[in-house]
Amino acid sequence: AIRILNPSPDATLWDNSGTINVQIETQPSLNIEAGDRVVVYVDGKQTGDPAASTTASATGIDRGTHQVGAAVLTREGATAIQSETITVHLQRHSLNSPARH
Repeated sequence: AIRILNPSPDATLWDNSGTINVQIETQPSLNIEAGDRVVVYVDGKQTGDPAASTTASATGIDRGTHQVGAAVLTREGATAIQSETITVHLQRHSLNSPARH
């Protein structure tokens, strides 16, 4: 099984660079020695290269509402398991409204 620990579903994230940091949990644990890799998807598109880690960042994401998911890939690149997608809301700080955050 795989699930997204962070961000939480329906979270509002504030990041001017358009970055969504994702932390996942797998059961059983990720088998890096066997070649398991994690990939993050935003709005159905893979972001970044598969990583041998349970944390990843999606960068360059436009502000707005997005669907985030993750998957474990085998050494051969096949999807072993895939998480449910969650909805997150990415906001950017405005110089016109400095009191908001």
